[in-house]
Amino acid sequence: VSIEDCGHAPSYLAPKCKLRLPDEARPGLLCHAPVLGYAAQPIDAFAVGMCVFVMLNGLRFHQWRRKPMAPNAEEVVLGLKCADLSRRFSMQAALDCPWFEA
Repeated sequence: VSIEDCGHAPSYLAPKCKLRLPDEARPGLLCHAPVLGYAAQPIDAFAVGMCVFVMLNGLRFHQWRRKPMAPNAEEVVLGLKCADLSRRFSMQAALDCPWFEA
């Protein structure tokens, strides 16, 4: 999976954006962007959970048949898309799951 910005990020820094691509960044090339303190909001974690679910299953979340997931992957997906905000994984909690260590 590749997420690209087509070169617009270096010229525009949104008020809530805490990550800035270096001036030499180009679409399709890897670069190291310094993180400037952005903490993902719970809705961001939910969106990541839904994206991971779709990528692992190859289907939309409302379809009732789905491929079985590895238990470690299911832990990440269910933790990120938990409706109860007090129990929803933070991004760091998700990254600390064993699935990301594999």
